[in-house]
Amino acid sequence: MKTLNRPFLAALAFVSLGAATKAHAGMVIIPTFDASVTSGQQAVIQQALNFYNNTFANNVTIQIEFVTGGSGGSSGANPTAISYTTVKNALGTVASTFSSSVLTNALSFWNVGNITTSLELTSADCRAIGLGCAANQAGTGSFASSTFDGVVTVASNLYADTSVIDHEINEVLGVGGWGTILTSSVNGGSALGAILDPYRFSAPGTKSFTNATTATSYFSLNGGTTNIASFNQTGIGDYGDLTTSPCYAQSYTVCASPLAVSLTSPEGLMLQGAGYVPPSSGGATPEPASFSLMGIALAGLAIIRRRK
Repeated sequence: MKTLNRPFLAALAFVSLGAATKAHAGMVIIPTFDASVTSGQQAVIQQALNFYNNTFANNVTIQIEFVTGGSGGSSGANPTAISYTTVKNALGTVASTFSSSVLTNALSFWNVGNITTSLELTSADCRAIGLGCAANQAGTGSFASSTFDGVVTVASNLYADTSVIDHEINEVLGVGGWGTILTSSVNGGSALGAILDPYRFSAPGTKSFTNATTATSYFSLNGGTTNIASFNQTGIGDYGDLTTSPCYAQSYTVCASPLAVSLTSPEGLMLQGAGYVPPSSGGATPEPASFSLMGIALAGLAIIRRRK
């Protein structure tokens, strides 16, 4: 997914709809629809949202504005820098609360290598793991002064299936293009990392923090032993996205017949590694007060990502 700055579409009128009825208590993504989004497009967006709302049990409400326009897909989100220890402890509590074997196993290999003291999380991911980040993304038009966790813009010709919408929702949730610092800079030992960087490898036990097009970088939840999917290392688009062979919703550019997003797809495993977990008998995610909020600092301007 190529990262470009672009203005949001101005809107003449707006409509806001609530999330679909959930099969269980847990995560709710509430869409706000710009007037440019037709009723048919709203239905496709809601279809995409149903997967997230009916799959993940984190006790969090996420607000996303949707706009139709442009020539691809883009997402806007603001990063928050949080201490590495705070993030890891929060993920551990989520894993224990929901008896998440995926997250528990991933954390046993979880370290930051040459990343130093902080990780960057979107406001949605921050709250999903029990930390108290406020939604901090401005909307479009008369929503400019409003606050969302993200703003997603999709071209009118890309509503044939939900893959582009899934791609941008994932970025607002904190994975995909936003999940690595390599999109904007290469870690030299003092830069901040993002939520997927602890899962980025070039070989078993060897982290991959380079934007060299000759490098190998892949997503792994067990210290690099298992290559779940290859990260985009072409030098075009976001390094946190995936390659196009096979074709995924999270591929760095639109490709033919993307594999469906599910709990066991690379995107679903990325989300679980970032702290989004399916329900269990363990209960709901602890409230933010149960975690230390020390070390949280807002970082950077809104990042707008645009797919080629």
